[in-house]
This record gives sequence, structure tokens and C-alpha cells, in this order.
Amino acid sequence: MQSIRQKILAILLPYILLGCGDNRLDDSDQGYWVSESHGSALQVISNTVFSYEFTDDFCLKTDVEELTKTEFNLRYKQETDGLFVPTYPGIPENEDDYGIHYASVNVLPESCLNGLIDLTSDGNSLDPEENLELFLQIFEEYYFSFESANVDWTTVAQAARSKISSVSTRDEIFSAMSEAISYLQNGHVYILDGDKLARYRRADKPVLIDRLTSEFLQQHSLSPPLTKEDNQKLNEYIEDNESLIQKSIIGYLNYSQLSYAANNNIIWGKHNNIGYLHVASFNDFTTGSDGHAETFRIMHESMSKVLEDFSDTDGIVIDLRFNGGGYAYLAKALVEYFVEKDTTGYIKSAKFAEGFTPEVNIELSPKVSNFVRPVAVLTSNSTSSAAELAVLMLSSLEHVTLIGERTQGMLSGSLPKSLANGFKVGISNMKQLSSERQLFEQEGIPVDIEVSFASMEDRKLGRDSGLDAAFSFLENN
Repeated sequence: MQSIRQKILAILLPYILLGCGDNRLDDSDQGYWVSESHGSALQVISNTVFSYEFTDDFCLKTDVEELTKTEFNLRYKQETDGLFVPTYPGIPENEDDYGIHYASVNVLPESCLNGLIDLTSDGNSLDPEENLELFLQIFEEYYFSFESANVDWTTVAQAARSKISSVSTRDEIFSAMSEAISYLQNGHVYILDGDKLARYRRADKPVLIDRLTSEFLQQHSLSPPLTKEDNQKLNEYIEDNESLIQKSIIGYLNYSQLSYAANNNIIWGKHNNIGYLHVASFNDFTTGSDGHAETFRIMHESMSKVLEDFSDTDGIVIDLRFNGGGYAYLAKALVEYFVEKDTTGYIKSAKFAEGFTPEVNIELSPKVSNFVRPVAVLTSNSTSSAAELAVLMLSSLEHVTLIGERTQGMLSGSLPKSLANGFKVGISNMKQLSSERQLFEQEGIPVDIEVSFASMEDRKLGRDSGLDAAFSFLENN
């Protein structure tokens, strides 16, 4: 049995450790910090960090954490008159290209001083109509381009309000908000309530899995919801057709000489004297939680091997048709192996209530072992998000030709937000322009040579028209 002295020590020990010199936060860490561009604020008192999300009329306290000095420094970086929170902590190069900048201020935003909604306790919340107003205001202030989607948000908001009253149920609120975001047709925009998700991509540019699903439903005259048996048959149809696509690609290559890296997300081989590089994703490069530094290292180790194997090739095909995105820094890392000189990759700025933040140029620098002979990049409607950033950067290079289908058109990323009723919302608040200042949100990045991806005819014939076009182009240029 513990003595009274041991019990007291057990209670006080965390506070004793927190008070040790090495773990106390500095005076410079204390105070209020606000990111207008992300509608986010921090309050640091002693070793406690309070987090807030705000709009002009609403403010939610979303988190309270006790952090040691070491933990604080891992998450927050001091900069001149501000804090920086890196999106990808630990990457050894250009960490400040991706993250949130907080300015030092004297007080929290005005909406946080009156009627604060505390999500860290069981206290005050909002009624259904107020929750809807918070949702609508988040989009009004932070969604970067309703024009790209040809959406009149004022009309959408009025329609949503007509469906909600002070006694509306949770399902009715979810339904009204889901209908509102459906007009945006943006895969980075979502509403999440537990395991219930609403997300809408471009109806006119279905990704591969959606296209295969539609095929199956049409062939069997079915419509959702499916029975357990039909759902199993659907999954088998998708797997069988994905296998056909993979076999058709392998048919162009020497299977025994294929190389694999990054948890099989990077695969490469040769067709005659043309290199083939398949990048399936820009995440999941490791099977564990090794962090961004290790993921970054794997990317560069893999690309060094790729270019060593392709050193004597006449050209390279980069296949991004299956790539739905991932980490933006990996897209940039890939492109820098194909850059001949320092150049601007793309330009970004964030939308907030007062307009847009100053533009930031994402700069590219060539690697020592770069490849500047002809390159063909294969794209499809499934090429999305960070993969589109890679295409955006590659498309500006003179030795690169795009072949396939327009990309999905969701380059902006997703900024997570909270609602008072517990819903989670994702919005696109980042405007990403090409180095030539072109905006491809919604419409997607166009190609130089149009070729359909994985048509039903190609699958039946064991053919890949995109690869045919890419290899032919490189062999003749």
C-alpha cells in the first residue's frame, strides 16, 4: 500500500517536472497568436495552449493542451513577431513552404470575446439555425473561389436556411449542409459526422473507382443501396478490372526487371530504351509512423535509384494516372529531379474574410542527378490534389509533354474546420496558380495529347492507349 508521502508525490510529480527549467515555455511563447488566413487563434498561458477557430461572428474553443517546452518547440516555430506551425514537421528542406503563420496580437479576435463556444467542455452550444449560420459563414469567408464552380453562394445559403428551423434534427442539418456543398463538386470539401461523410467530386470527370462502379450498376440494372451480395460482386468487379489495367501496363515492360520502393508506391522499369516511372501516391511511403523526415528521405533515395537506372534512356514516362494526391512536399521533391534551373513551381495565397494573403512563390531547384531529356507525363481524371500540383509544376518545363485526360481539378487542398454540434467540415481556402498565373481549379489541367484512360475497350483488349501514345511520342521526338 502506498504511503501518504508517495501518494502526494505521485500527484505533484507532473507539475514538478513541468516546472523544471528545460520544460517551461519562454516568455516569448506566451500571449495571443492569430492566423487571419486560416481563422485560427492560440492563447498560451504558462504551459497551456488554448486553440480557437473563428469567423466574424462565431468563435469556438477547440482544444486545450499542456505542453512541455520540448513538445511546444516540435509543433511551433518562433519567427519574427509570430509563430509558424509547419504542416509537415521534420522535412529538412523548405519546411516554411507549407504551414500556418500566426501573428502576435494583444487580444483574441472580437468574436472570441463574446459568446465563446467551448467545445472542450459540455457547456454552451448553438441551436440548429445558428449552427447552419456558422457553416455558411465559414464558407463565405474562407472558400477561395465560388466563381470556379459557377456557384452563387448567396442563393445556396438561402435555400439551406429554408430547410432548417430551431427544432431541426441532426440528420436534417447534415442533409441541408450536404446539399449546399454538393453544388461545389470539390473533392476537398466535405462534411463529417462520426462515420457519416458527404463529399462530392466532379460528376463529369469520375475517378476510376466511380467509373467502374457506374459500369457495374448499369450492367446489372442496379441502384444503391446494394445488398451485401451485390456489394461483394461490385468489389470483385472493381478488383478484376484494376487487375486487367495493371496487367496491360506490365505487358509493356520486362516484369522480372521491375523495381519497387516507397512501400510499392514507386515502381519503375523500361520499355525498349524508354524509362517508365509509376508513382501511385504521394503518401504511405512507410508502413509505420516514421514521420515526414523519413518519408522525405525515402523519396530522395528512391528517385536517386530511378535516375541511376534511367541514366542512358532516351526519355521517361511518369505515370500519375492513379495518383489521388498526398503530401505536397513529395510532389515538389519529384519535380525537382526534372528541373534544369531554378524556377517557380507554382504560386499560392489563402482566402480569408478580408481577401487574400500575399502570394507565396514555391521555388524549385534542380537536383544534382536531374533528368532533362524528353519526359511524357500521363494523367487522368483520377489525378488529384498533390498529384495535380506535380503536374502543374511539370507542365511548365519545356521538355515535358502531358498525355491523357484532364486532371480532376482539386488543387486547393482542404482546411479542416469544426462546427458547434460536433460536425467536421473541410473547405478549400488556398488559391494555387501555375507559374504563368493560370488557375485550373475545377476545370483541371489540360493535356497536350488527349487519350482516354482505361476505356472498356482497352481493358478487353489488354491494351493501354495512354502508354502507346507516350512511348510512341518519346520514340519519335
